[in-house]
Amino acid sequence: MATDGLLQGVGDGAVVAAALALVKLALDFTSRRAERSLDQEERRRRYERDAEERLERLLRDQAEEAARRLSRRDDEIAAERLRRLALERDYALLCRSYQALEARSRSGSGSGSAGQAEGADALAAANDR
Repeated sequence: MATDGLLQGVGDGAVVAAALALVKLALDFTSRRAERSLDQEERRRRYERDAEERLERLLRDQAEEAARRLSRRDDEIAAERLRRLALERDYALLCRSYQALEARSRSGSGSGSAGQAEGADALAAANDR
């Protein structure tokens, strides 16, 4: 009989110990699950932050490239304007030279090679202007 009470006391202690072990396992499981969900949330935020940074970097690079292309186009436009002005100036000089030669040829001044020499002189003078 005394052994029955002892065994029952040991059995009750084992049941209590098993119950405590189960409670501890349940608490560990819930705490690990909470930690895991926090880790996943942190990873997701980090991934989103990295994605935003990559997007910002990409947009900044594209904006810089567009600015460089715009600058190049502005330079090309300025160079084209200078070429146009040079052509207009050359055209104006040629028109004046042509008008001067035409006026001399109508007035009949000089004939033959002397007239050609005067025309060449007029053309050179017009180009010097």
